Amino acid sequence: MTPILRLLLLASVASAAPACAQERHTESFWILQEQARPDPSCTGAASCPALRSYESRPFEPGETATVRRLFATMRHASPSAAPQICDSGAAPAAPDLGDLEALPMAEKGATLKGLTQVGLDATQISAPPGLPDTFGADLHNAFVRILGEAGLEVVTPQEAAALPGAPQLALSASFGDPADACGYSYSGFASLTQTAVMTRDPSLKVRAGSWSMSIKGAGMEEPRQEAGKLHDIAAALAEAWLDANGIAPPSDR
Repeated sequence: MTPILRLLLLASVASAAPACAQERHTESFWILQEQARPDPSCTGAASCPALRSYESRPFEPGETATVRRLFATMRHASPSAAPQICDSGAAPAAPDLGDLEALPMAEKGATLKGLTQVGLDATQISAPPGLPDTFGADLHNAFVRILGEAGLEVVTPQEAAALPGAPQLALSASFGDPADACGYSYSGFASLTQTAVMTRDPSLKVRAGSWSMSIKGAGMEEPRQEAGKLHDIAAALAEAWLDANGIAPPSDR
């Protein structure tokens, strides 16, 4: 395939709306460059789709009159396979995904199937009374190790935001006051959320919880149990992930 270069003239017109009387009628012209080149990864096929890229540039105000005449001359031209120009103000149409309501309801654990990475940052969790300030960082490293040994990689929340489904694991912990008359207690909660599409309207995408767990404990006797209890959350998530993906635990491999 020979590389193809096409140029397309675009016109935009804005006029004052009744509620915006301070604005005036404006007119501008843009030129759109479309380049089509062969796909180097497509070899040996009878028909290979072209890789297309676009660039646009505005005409200078002094060129408006000349370009207007050219635009009027070409107004009725209808070249084949012309790039589709979309109205940015139009509401996006819902994708046609078939009858989503007819899909069978999956078990909640099935939402972990195919998941390979999850975002987590547990380093900001405060230390329980009497334990070192590195508690949060140590806890984070333990989650990375436990989930990683199962096969689920922990990445930063920023990296996870760019993944399909944007999977994020939120972890929180609360530690009581040792001087409390009812005694010292603590708790922890984890929630894994991913993006999901509404079956009644697939144009709506929301963040939904797909796995969660909580723990509770009490007492400050040695050895301290807070970290171990929170590690149980990582172990439970690893077990659920292995089960959803049909993978044997590391000890059975």
